[in-house]
Amino acid sequence: GVGLAVQMILFHSNIAYTVIIGWALFYLFMPLSTIPKVPWDTCHGWWNTRFCYEADDWASEAEFQLNRSISMNMSKSPVEEYWDNRVLQLTDGLENAGGMQWELVGFVALAWLLIYVVVWRGLQNSGKIIWVTAMFPYMMLIILFVRAISLPGAKDGIYFYLKPDFSRLADPITWLDGGSQVFYSYGLGFGTLFALGSYNKFHHNCYR
Repeated sequence: GVGLAVQMILFHSNIAYTVIIGWALFYLFMPLSTIPKVPWDTCHGWWNTRFCYEADDWASEAEFQLNRSISMNMSKSPVEEYWDNRVLQLTDGLENAGGMQWELVGFVALAWLLIYVVVWRGLQNSGKIIWVTAMFPYMMLIILFVRAISLPGAKDGIYFYLKPDFSRLADPITWLDGGSQVFYSYGLGFGTLFALGSYNKFHHNCYR
């Protein structure tokens, strides 16, 4: 019963996470046609609306009066519009489902293919691939970090990130969210640790 439940959890979670990998592949390959710039940096794409604004520009056309004392602005950044109108191509409601996003279908299929290539011969034969998949995210994070600290306002961003707000420690929601994230990170219900541990000898010193 427990083993079957674990498999069902993995089956459903893999479907969700593979879609996220498909989004990542979309962002990895689609900007190659616009090098050296990225397509979500400007408001000149076919997916942009008149509400789009770049950097510190203010889209006054997006502003309207709620009443005589309150003014609301509907401006959106090119990053938001690229995600909503280009990647997801969101419609105006559930009654208008829209068409199939074949680009995303292709990238999700590519993600499933990559997963199959990694696991089809078993974990014991995927050691070299794991070296790549384990190191690549850290290499990319280092590259992104170096790039980020070279941008204007990086000092303010680092200060905001490292400045603690000790008043949040008195909020029980903080501890609830932190505890749930710890258990989620361990993945106790996914069976991954059990599967990896099954390849060790029974008396293997895992604390070494």
